[in-house]
Amino acid sequence: MLASLAAAAALALVPVDALRAAARPRAVTARMMAKELVIWDCDGVLVDSEALLKTAEVEALHAAGFTEVTVDDCNRMFSGFAPEAGAANFEADFGKTLPENFFRDQIAGSLSLFRNRLEQLNAKTVLALHAAGRRQVVASGSPRDRVMVCLEKAGIDQCFTPEQVFTWFGFGLGLGLGLGLGLGLELGLGSG
Repeated sequence: MLASLAAAAALALVPVDALRAAARPRAVTARMMAKELVIWDCDGVLVDSEALLKTAEVEALHAAGFTEVTVDDCNRMFSGFAPEAGAANFEADFGKTLPENFFRDQIAGSLSLFRNRLEQLNAKTVLALHAAGRRQVVASGSPRDRVMVCLEKAGIDQCFTPEQVFTWFGFGLGLGLGLGLGLGLELGLGSG
């Protein structure tokens, strides 16, 4: 199991562009079907939420008077960081503190945003693997309620029981995947 967790941790060090390229929809192959367990991240893999969240962050900061903030700024300051670190990055870059409750408000607002504007990325692959009886789990650093909305909006919620959705809000992709892998193994969903 430790080797599997180390592999999950190593995945967290893979550049985001490489993960996005690897996550592009493709046909289900015999090699994919040979796997005992498929572990999916949610944001940017199952659904196109990353760009949508950054757009919402920029819109909120513009509304708060920070009109010079761009999507690239939000990516640099917030992506992959805990809220406290993101707030420190913002203050270092812009010399002012974030609006009070910025991240909490963004999370609260994301459910409505996702219900209205979210697009799926790999639903066909998830559905094909589900139809073939492959075991799949979702491991995400996002809040559980948001992950559940993402799965529903993508049309793949029926592919995952609540016990197959692992979240670890606030710690990002690496720990979310490590948590999902560790719990998936503990639940007998794969072998380490």
